[in-house]
Parts: sequence; structure tokens; C-alpha cells
Amino acid sequence: MQEAPVFKEGWLTKQGGFIRSWKKRWFVLQGNKLHYYLDQSKQQLQGTIPLEGSNVNIDNDNVHGKEHCLEIVTASRTYPIVAQDAPDMESWMNFILKASLWQPGLQISGPTKIEDATATMKVKGMMSECCNKEIQQLVSGMGNVKCDIDMDKDIVVISGRFDRGKAKMILEDAGYFVYDA
Repeated sequence: MQEAPVFKEGWLTKQGGFIRSWKKRWFVLQGNKLHYYLDQSKQQLQGTIPLEGSNVNIDNDNVHGKEHCLEIVTASRTYPIVAQDAPDMESWMNFILKASLWQPGLQISGPTKIEDATATMKVKGMMSECCNKEIQQLVSGMGNVKCDIDMDKDIVVISGRFDRGKAKMILEDAGYFVYDA
């Protein structure tokens, strides 16, 4: 029997089942199971969350007192999981929802690593060719990025393969307003 594909891997923080402390773990979404390990080496499996028939919710009510918190609800338990930031939380949520429906032979599409993702962002402000060059310079070290200025709409559109969260942080620190395309 062929091993289920790995759809996503990364660091998340999980609340324990008996001792309610929060622990950072390396998570591997494989088939319709979410495995978590002590670290990235994947030598010490700490547990597995069965996703078949599960649901995933955002903790909008802040029940767990953590930002970027998801709840994976299975038939037997609710697992509070915390992502690094909002885009990471959204990505995990989408993949977990898809994985909960996964069966052998079914493909799940979507990037599994930041460098595989194609993203588009818009930067708003009083744009000029000088701003376009500054924005290009700010994001140039982030990968294959293209910046196009639209003087009529007063925006610069950034597209390509890059980490949207990091780009947004860099641009907002430089005083730009960033929003998704």
C-alpha cells in the first residue's frame, strides 16, 4: 500500500490534552492525519490527530487566550492549535479542511512551501515611479517578484513567488498600506 502524501509541514503550538500547557511541535499533514513531532527531525512522534470527518474552526471568541488559534474538532476531542500568524493560520485551516475529506487517489492542490506559492499583493499610497522602485527594492530579496505600477489607481501590484507575510511586514514598516489582490 502506498504511503499517503504529505500536504504541509511546519511549526505550530498545541495545547496538551491532560496537562493544558502549550507546546511548540513540528506538524506534518499527511493524508487525513495530522502528526506532530518533538522537532523537525521527525524522530519522536508525539501524537496523531485523525482528520477524517473532523472540522476546523477559528477561535474567534478567544476561548484559549491565544492569537491565530484554530480548533480541530474530532469525534473524540477538540485540539486547540496556534499558528505563527494570520496567513499561516489560514493556510493550515484550508489544508486541514481539505485533508479531512482526503481519500487515497485524491489530489489536494495548493502550495506546501512558501517558495512554491504564487502570491499577489497591492500596495496603496500616493504612487510614483520612485515609490515603485522603492517597493521593488524592499521586496527584491524575497524571491521572483514583479512590481507593476498603476498610476490611475494609485497602487503598485506585487506578484510572484514570495512570502506574503514577510513582504507585508516589510512594506508596512516602510509606511505603505498593503492589501490582498
